[in-house]
Amino acid sequence: MNVIRNERMGTAYGDQIIRGVAECIRASLRTGEQVYRIIGDEYLVVNEIGGTVEDGIETEDELAKIAKMKPDYIQGYYYSKPCTSDEFKEKYHIM
Repeated sequence: MNVIRNERMGTAYGDQIIRGVAECIRASLRTGEQVYRIIGDEYLVVNEIGGTVEDGIETEDELAKIAKMKPDYIQGYYYSKPCTSDEFKEKYHIM
């Protein structure tokens, strides 16, 4: 996996990447949803009935900051590392 770092490419380039990611997210939204950039490369999607999902929480500090916003759902590495579908089925006892 290649990682683009602001130290190597410059903050202007990093910001350009973040704006590109935001545009990709915006393009995939359903009617009535909005996307907000909240922390660095973290984005929040809000649906038309006001429900929110916050993704990408990796640390207790991030969880504390996001929890203050009271999203409906929170997910990320803090709760579980990425896994295969077989690992998921085993972990959650899905046949």
